[in-house]
Order: sequence, then structure tokens, then C-alpha cells
Amino acid sequence: MEVPKWYVDDNKPWFTSGLWQEGVPKHPEFPVISMGDWFDERTETNAKNKAIWFSKTFMNYRVLRKHTDSLATSLAKLGIKKGDVVALLIPNCFQYTISYFAIVKLGAIVAPINPTYKPIEILHVLKEVKAKALICMDAMYGLIKPIQDQHKFDFIISTNIVDLVAIPGPIRDKMIKEGTIPSGDVPGALDFKELANKRGEVDIPEVKIDPLNDTAVYLMTGGTTGVPKAAIITHYNCVTNAKQTFLWMPDATHPMACIGILPMFHAFGQTIVQNVVLEGGDYNILFPRPPSSLKEVVDTILEVGPEGGVILPGVENLFIGLTRYLQENPEPRLKGMFRLCVSGAGALHRPVKDKFVAI
Repeated sequence: MEVPKWYVDDNKPWFTSGLWQEGVPKHPEFPVISMGDWFDERTETNAKNKAIWFSKTFMNYRVLRKHTDSLATSLAKLGIKKGDVVALLIPNCFQYTISYFAIVKLGAIVAPINPTYKPIEILHVLKEVKAKALICMDAMYGLIKPIQDQHKFDFIISTNIVDLVAIPGPIRDKMIKEGTIPSGDVPGALDFKELANKRGEVDIPEVKIDPLNDTAVYLMTGGTTGVPKAAIITHYNCVTNAKQTFLWMPDATHPMACIGILPMFHAFGQTIVQNVVLEGGDYNILFPRPPSSLKEVVDTILEVGPEGGVILPGVENLFIGLTRYLQENPEPRLKGMFRLCVSGAGALHRPVKDKFVAI
């Protein structure tokens, strides 16, 4: 398959203004590869590297690959095939990334759902993308229950937020009973933990995927209409976006850690928090919801951030808040830790940038 080639005029202002970062290629070429093959390549290369930190637990790339292949095998046996849509109603956690890559390995399509949506809004998404199955956080099932009669799934897979966290069973059960760990009952659902921990040979069907044209993800966007529609993201889109962003760190020391506050159901979080990290063999520090305070963010970076530094993706308000917090609570151990900061979903005004850089 021929690799697409683009040419951007070297006289463009972003090249001639002196702002283009040294070491970043101007005309890169990218391989035409499916997300499943890319995932396998990166997890094999970085098998011993940490992949995700969540709720005081690390998971390396070897274990991430094992769970993903097990779930992909299970989904295939449940009838998921190329072109089918599997909806995800899961916050940032191990299960999100495992589910995401298990689905695309089969040539099926990931349809992330914003958990802040109301049931009627979720129903619109499900009908828009024609979701065949749902992988759902048990505590979020209350968003599905009121509309389940109006959209029939072939099956639902349920998971608890700490299913893959290193907590002894009796302690976990006690915390769920006490309400310390959120949970919920999902009638008739299949158990995620069981499906992602299958023993025996991996049996993922061979699927012919055209990375340039086959859809990997449906991301909902309202644009200017206010009515969410499914934006089509191909395998090539996802892989290329990750590789493009990675090129902006030519002098980085890996592994690094990405501060995963942005939700991965969003395009920004999908690309920077999840996929760029995979490309670099780095690891995610995942927050299932926005942190209760910026102190929590700083303390977490100091606790589990690597010597290679951190990637900090966020919106402008995060950089404003973090600047103010560090001005009031100086932390010299953070000096030099922020290796790549990415602002999106709106403008990053120069005064905000300059104040953040100054700290």
C-alpha cells in the first residue's frame, strides 16, 4: 500500500517565523498501519515498560497486551466482527484502554460515550452509531437503564472501577459494600474481568483492514449545530496523529509520564493521553475524574512521575490554576519535570503561557 505524501510550502509563516522547533521534521512520512498492528508493535517493543498507573497500581505493556488480546478473543467469540460498533461508557482507567484496542483489533469501531450526558443524549449517540454492544462501568449503568428498552444491545459487559487494581479481594468487597468504591448492579451483564483474563491461546480472527479508509473510532461532535454527529476517525488518522505529536519531542528522555486528567472519550484525550503515550513507550497517570485539587496533581507527579519528566495536556484553565497554585506553593522538585505541555479545546493566551513557563 502506497504511503500518502504531502508537501507543505517551506515559506509558510510557521516555518519562517523562527518558532519551528529545531529537530522536528517539516515533511515527515508515516506508515500505513492498522491500529491493532501498531498496538502490537509498540507493546512488544516496550513490553517491560510501565504502561498505566491507576489507583496506586502500575500495569506494564506486557500485561496490557495480555488483557487486550484476551478481551479481543472474547469479543470475537461473542460475535463482534469488522464494522460492528461497540460503545464505551467508561472513565479513564485500565479498562478503557484495554477495551479500546481490543475492539479495533477486530476491525470493529469504538464509540466512546461522554458520561456527563443525560440518558436521552446517550440514546441519540447509540442510535446514531448503531451500537451493537456496550462496555459499561457498573456505577454508570444508571445512565443506560432508562433507555435500554429503546436500544437493544446484543450484550453488555460490566466492569467495576477497581477490577484490575491491586486491592485484596476482601478489602475490595468491604469498600464496595461501604460505598467507598462506587459500584452498581447491571442485570444480565457479562463480567469484564473474566473476559479480559481468559486463560489459553489467544484466538483473534485475522481481519483485513484498510488503514486509510476503515473506521476505527466514532467521536461525537456537535459542531455548530448542537446535535452530536459521529466524526469518522480512521486507523491511519489515529496512528498518524500520535506519531505527529511524538515528533515534537525530539530531545525527550523516555520513559515519560502523561498526566491523564483529560477524558479519553474526547478527541484531545484519545490522542495525547492515550495514543501519544503508546507511541513513546511512556506511561499514563490516569485520573478517572477531574482531581479535587491541584495539590493532588502535584503530589501524584512527585510520587510516580519518572526522571524523564511528564507530558501535561490540558485546557487553558488548568495552566492558569497550576500557575497560581505553584506561585503560592513553590515546589522545586518540579523544576524541569514538564517536558511537553499541550493546550487545546481553545486558545492558550500568551500571558497565560508566559506565566506558566516562568514558574
